[in-house]
Amino acid sequence: MDTVPDQQCRVGATTSGYDLYSWECIEGEHVVVVFYSSEMTCGQPWKETADCGELTETEAKYVDQMGENCELPPDSLVWE
Repeated sequence: MDTVPDQQCRVGATTSGYDLYSWECIEGEHVVVVFYSSEMTCGQPWKETADCGELTETEAKYVDQMGENCELPPDSLVWE
């Protein structure tokens, strides 16, 4: 995607978790790219979609760590 996400958050445990890159409503969908990583491993990113204004499955699991409570991913993983 050429557009910078509306929100970028690191959620989960302190030694492993997910980086979420969220677009509120783009091309008629709420889009989230999810990337898992831990101290010794990482996974392939995947895309989740929902209706605009709704949460995706991963966002719903970590809703308490989103919004004002959002921790940014490390500088090397910030989408610019």
